[in-house]
Amino acid sequence: MPGQLPFHVFTVMCEDLRGEERGKVSLLGVYSENIFFKESPMRMRSLAFYNRFAGGRGTFSVRAKLRSLSSELLKPVEIKDIAFPKSKDSEFTHLGIGFTPVEFKEEGLHEYQLYFDDIPDPIVRIPFGVYLKPEVFGGS
Repeated sequence: MPGQLPFHVFTVMCEDLRGEERGKVSLLGVYSENIFFKESPMRMRSLAFYNRFAGGRGTFSVRAKLRSLSSELLKPVEIKDIAFPKSKDSEFTHLGIGFTPVEFKEEGLHEYQLYFDDIPDPIVRIPFGVYLKPEVFGGS
């Protein structure tokens, strides 16, 4: 292992992430624990995850996956050689991961997983639900 793994602090699930001036990041369309769709197919332009880590020392390759109960949804997102900490001014490292486009094949529990290097178990696991719920959109 090339260093000391960082500690996962939190992850926020949202529709999109945008970098702003002066180090700001805008999280657009933040979800709590469920994503609702009016109709099938359950498609969205993008789904993003804003991750915060504390500490850690070294350079790691990161791989992110979206999974349903029955399968992997998309090709994993891979980012090579991320240095932790990212800045000499902070012990925190922020990492934005985006999937685009996304189509959910089934309702129910899904999971975002984040892996470091070749460690077989995910360092981050964020469960979320995906459901058809037309009444949320004013339908019947």
